[in-house]
Amino acid sequence: MRDIYPRPARPGDIPLIDEWIRTTPQNLFDPSILHNPGLKFYAADNGAPILFMPVQHVYMLESLAVRPGATELEVAKALGVLIQTVLCRLEEEGLQEAYFICRDPNVNGYAHRHGWETVMLDSERSVTLFRWKVGQRCE
Repeated sequence: MRDIYPRPARPGDIPLIDEWIRTTPQNLFDPSILHNPGLKFYAADNGAPILFMPVQHVYMLESLAVRPGATELEVAKALGVLIQTVLCRLEEEGLQEAYFICRDPNVNGYAHRHGWETVMLDSERSVTLFRWKVGQRCE
């Protein structure tokens, strides 16, 4: 077996990428990422491409640090203000998606009410992965 090397995709790879990305089963390819100005494709190559991988930068909203004794209403309002600020900056920074992982049922409820898409639910750990895509309304 020949060694396999990573490399950036080349313009001549576009026909292969186009064909393979549409015909690879269960790859979960999201065509909307093609509009992402920061999108890059990489190749694994052993003299000829073996596979291509699109890579995009995203915002990952991290954990929350809540003041002890803060009311649910204060936390909800503070969360809304911060998330609105972050989401409305995505496009300014050339990003197309934001994600966050959550276990708190109140925050999960907030996400559902405000249009976040559930991407994955891990019932065993009681964790949900949410996604926001540019073009959705910043509330």
